[in-house]
Formats: sequence, structure tokens, C-alpha cells
Amino acid sequence: PLNDLILCKKHLFFFPDNYKVGFSGVPVSDLVMRIGYKDKSYEKYFSAPYHIGKNLEEAPEEYIRRSPVSYAHKLTKPVLINTNTNDDDVYAIEVKQLVAALKNAGKDFQFDLYENLPGGHGFDRIDTKLARQIRFKMYSFLAKYLHPSFEFSSSDELSRAAYPGMK
Repeated sequence: PLNDLILCKKHLFFFPDNYKVGFSGVPVSDLVMRIGYKDKSYEKYFSAPYHIGKNLEEAPEEYIRRSPVSYAHKLTKPVLINTNTNDDDVYAIEVKQLVAALKNAGKDFQFDLYENLPGGHGFDRIDTKLARQIRFKMYSFLAKYLHPSFEFSSSDELSRAAYPGMK
């Protein structure tokens, strides 16, 4: 989850010349906040030797360093961020922290906060008409900057291409 597509701090924030645009769906954004709302097993996972190796109390600077919210000021490319209020993995309040940091830094981004959509964390990946419309909105945002040789004109057209045989 920390390498959420191309919003990961090691990618879009640190290597912006490699990208034209970014998308991040329900991004893990702030490990310090996240440790606060997750159960102890989550912090135990990060404090394991193969991760950070220390808990938040022992190494707060490392948790901050690994949090994309700490690098909002480095964003130079447009980005679309989505989240859902009933996500029980990445809470909307965590994503809103990233959005606030981007706003404070005057960055170019679009934020879509969805209210209690079915699927929670995977709201845009379940097979509903609304999820397909959300995926088309993501596609349209990315296409605006990536200029694909063929552009889909509707969510139905995009869905038929992704799922041949779908009516």
C-alpha cells in the first residue's frame, strides 16, 4: 500500500521528470496518523527488522520520512486523488491530510471524496455502474495529460474494451 501507483514519494514527488501526471486511489499518506488509527499489529509490522526496524516512538523521523504528506511541497505534476469515506483500510481523514498539505503548498491536483460507496477501499474496482463511471473519470483525467492515440468517449465504451462481451 505504500507504493500506491505513482504517488509514492519515491516516484512522483522525487522523480517528476519521469511522469506527466499522477493518480492515487485511497493513498497511504501519513504513517504517523495511520499508526494512530490502526491496531498494534500494524505498528508491529512496520517495526519489524525488514521494514523500519523501530516503532513510532523510537523513530518518529523515519515514519515522517516515509510519509508522502511530508513531500507535498515537491509535487510538480498534476495528480488526481480519490478516496471513500467508508474505507476501513485508508481512512479518508488520512487522505485529507495529504490534500491539505497540497493545498497549502499551492499544488495542481484534483481530489474526489466519495461518500460511503459500496466496496469501501475497493470502491472503484467493484463492478457497478458508478465504479465504471469513476474509472472513466480517472481515465479522462489521465488522458488529458497523456494524449493516448485512441480516446474512449464513455464509461460504457471503456468497459467494453476492458471486458469484451460485457453488455
